[in-house]
Amino acid sequence: MPGTGRNARNAGAVGFLVAATLAVGDSAAAAPSPINLQTTGGHQSWAVAINSSDTSVGYTDQVRSSNHVPAQWDRTGRLTPLSLPADNKGGEATGINDAGLVSGYVYGAGWIQSAVTWDKNGNRTTLPTPDSLDSIAFDVNEHGVVVGQTFQSVGGQYRAARWVDGQVTLLAPLAGRDHSAQIALTSDDVVVGNSFTNTPGDIGRAPTRWDADGTPTALPVPDGTQRAEVDGARGSIAYGWVYTDVPGGRGYRVRWDLTHGNTMSPIVPLPGDSDAFPAGSNNRGTLIGMSRGTVSSAVKWTDANTPVRLPTFPGDQFAAAYDINDSGAVVGGSAPIGTGTDYRIVVWDPAGNLTTLKSLPFLNNSTPTRINAHDSVIGYGITYTGGIPFHRSVLWLGHP
Repeated sequence: MPGTGRNARNAGAVGFLVAATLAVGDSAAAAPSPINLQTTGGHQSWAVAINSSDTSVGYTDQVRSSNHVPAQWDRTGRLTPLSLPADNKGGEATGINDAGLVSGYVYGAGWIQSAVTWDKNGNRTTLPTPDSLDSIAFDVNEHGVVVGQTFQSVGGQYRAARWVDGQVTLLAPLAGRDHSAQIALTSDDVVVGNSFTNTPGDIGRAPTRWDADGTPTALPVPDGTQRAEVDGARGSIAYGWVYTDVPGGRGYRVRWDLTHGNTMSPIVPLPGDSDAFPAGSNNRGTLIGMSRGTVSSAVKWTDANTPVRLPTFPGDQFAAAYDINDSGAVVGGSAPIGTGTDYRIVVWDPAGNLTTLKSLPFLNNSTPTRINAHDSVIGYGITYTGGIPFHRSVLWLGHP
C-alpha cells in the first residue's frame, strides 16, 4: 500500500504546524511470539486480511505448481484450504469479515477468473456477473457487502461491481469515461475508486464514489488538475493524490471527507519534510503513513493538517506506519538508514509506546501488513529455496 504538500495553498499552513512527538516507552504487555502460517506443502503463503477472531485469509502455492490455493488460517496457524470448482486450477481469498464470510476468486482454463465467496463453513458461492469474461471479488465488509471488478464481454469495458445478497450492481464510470475500477469499500457500504478512459495519451483517472444506488459521483479536485487517483478508503475518509499543471508543481496527497460533502484537503508532511505518504486509515478518521525529508518518519494524521510523529528507537532514521485499528494501535517498521537486517517490526499502542515483534528465524526482511481490533498482526517475510525468494506469512496474536 506512495505526495506532497507543495501547492501554494499549503505553503503557509505547513510553517505553523506543530508536530507532537510521543515519548518512547515500554509496552505493558510482552511481545507475542510469531506463528508460522502453514502451507499446503509448497514454498509460499500470503495472508492479506484478518478478522477480529484472528482468522486470516489469502493463498498458498500448490506443490510442484505455480497455481495458488485459496487459504484460511486459524489463530494457531493451522491451514484450511478453501474449495475450488472441480474444473478450476486455483484461486485466492482476498477479504474476510467477522461473520467469517470470505471474498475471493477462482480461475480455470485460460486463467479466466470468477468472483466467489466462502461462508464460515467453507461453502462456496459463485457471484453473478452477467456478460463478464472475468470477475474478481476484492473485499467484504461487516454488512456482507462484497466489492470487486469485472471485464465486460460486450464493449470490452472494466466495471467495478458490488454484490448485496447475491445480487450484482455494475458501477458505471463518470460521464465521458469508459471504465470504472474499485479501490475500497467502507463500513457504510460506500465504494470508492476511479473512472478512466482508453483515449491515447490520457493517463488520468477521475476519483469516484458510488453510493447504494450505484450512481457515480466525482470526488472534487483542484482546478488545473492533470491527474488524480484514489488509493484507499476506510470509514469516513478516502485518500489519494493529485497532480496539477502549475508550473514547477508536483503531485501531492489529499484526503476526501466522505460524510461532509466529499470535501478535499491536502495531507501535509511534518514541518521541514517534503513528502507525505498515507498508507491506511481507521473508522475514526485517523490516517497513518510516512513523512519524508532527510529522514523518514512514521506519522498519523488526526485531521488533514495535523501530522503527529510516532516515536522510534534511538539512532533510527527510517520509520513507516502501515495500518491502524479503531482503538488507535498502529503497526509499522523502524530501522537505521540503509539497512535491512536491523529492520524492526513495531506496534505503537494508542499512548505511543512501542513493542517490537520478532519474526521467525528462517525469514528475512519481515514486514507487517494488517492489525485487527485485538492488536493481532499479520505480515510476511522472505525465505529462499534454491536461491529463489518466496513469501511466508506470519501471525502475531494480540490481546483476547
